[in-house]
Amino acid sequence: MGIYEKLKSKILEKFADIKRRHESNRGKARDASRVDREVNEIIHNDLESDNRICDW
Repeated sequence: MGIYEKLKSKILEKFADIKRRHESNRGKARDASRVDREVNEIIHNDLESDNRICDW
């Protein structure tokens, strides 16, 4: 599995976790801006760390 596939897999796992937590009863109390922040953090942090590793 290449770097792109690993990155994609890791991000999709995190998105699935956010979706699972959001669909739970406790998650429904979370506001949309918090979910947006979490998604943005995942994308930014994972891409930033992978850019340092592979120097695209």
